[in-house]
Amino acid sequence: MPMRLNRVMMLAGLFAAGSCYQYRPFSPQEIAPGQVVRLRLSPEEAGKYTDLRLRNARLLDGTVVDRSGSELMVDASMSVGEPGAGVRVLTQRVNVPMSGVLEVELKQLDRARTSFLVGGAAVVAGAIIANSINGSGSDQGGGTENPEARRVPFLRLRLSF
Repeated sequence: MPMRLNRVMMLAGLFAAGSCYQYRPFSPQEIAPGQVVRLRLSPEEAGKYTDLRLRNARLLDGTVVDRSGSELMVDASMSVGEPGAGVRVLTQRVNVPMSGVLEVELKQLDRARTSFLVGGAAVVAGAIIANSINGSGSDQGGGTENPEARRVPFLRLRLSF
């Protein structure tokens, strides 16, 4: 049974690597405020945002705040790394002219991937619970046949009055 548990744990890793969101190409004319987008910028336009510390020099991720005919106002996400503190994601509001945008991608929930991820996690959790209830792990209890030793608490509530 331990080999089976290893396989289940490998599957859990694969499910965790899945993504519930994906970016899909989108028409620049249909962009509305509030949408989360990824803008692929021209090299000239990307050069204007070197101080933003973007994750990728030519990709601008953010939320559309406002849209006029010729430019977008975007709350751009940028990464700031500090020694000892890890990476923080900050936002800065920028105006991007539509002439500098080569491609627009819209961030959308992928229902199939999300369903697969949730279903896979449920199967893995069920296998782990079934494995612990059946007591198929190593016998460290010295061979005692105490039925209380096999119980797994699912929920504990401590109430103090």
